[in-house]
Amino acid sequence: GQPRLPWCHVLANPTFGTLVSDKALGFTWAVNARENKLTPWYNDVTSDNRGEMLLLRMDGKLYDTVWGATPTFGEGFARYEGHCGTLNTTVTVSVPAAGMYKRVELELENTTEEEIEVQAAYYTEPVLGVDRRHARHTAARWEDGALLLRNPFAQVHGGMLLTAIGGADGCDCDRGSFLSGNWGGGTLSPVPDPC
Repeated sequence: GQPRLPWCHVLANPTFGTLVSDKALGFTWAVNARENKLTPWYNDVTSDNRGEMLLLRMDGKLYDTVWGATPTFGEGFARYEGHCGTLNTTVTVSVPAAGMYKRVELELENTTEEEIEVQAAYYTEPVLGVDRRHARHTAARWEDGALLLRNPFAQVHGGMLLTAIGGADGCDCDRGSFLSGNWGGGTLSPVPDPC
């Protein structure tokens, strides 16, 4: 059966890594896993690190592509196979042997003959340091389909970039607005509760 507590898999190289679990996309760091978390890590064995999510929206419904999917962990990758409505989904996560990025690939298979309109969003809760204490100061810039985030209080690196192949269509850095369904509102940080 399925384990009661999250079980995890580390994907890393000497300067960058991510810790994923069987139920979540985990947390990511650059240079130093304690001093420069890009997304949050929670030291709670009964819950999971959900500061990163790949979400789909179809017919007014919201789906987490990883939660409830079947995980496969291998050397250098994590794969999640699941269902979102009438779509079969495959999410593959990897970190290159050299380089400072996390690659998240999404494959969708429509199991019906009907055309389906799908929106995908990658959600993160930026830390850009030790913890989210200074998250409200995170500055964001939207440029050519990429979101650049920077924490002026960071001691190590303090920045990250989020994009999609070909560029993303939009962003929203206000957590409340995003979780209310406003995925492309264009609100940029600094805001009191950024995502």
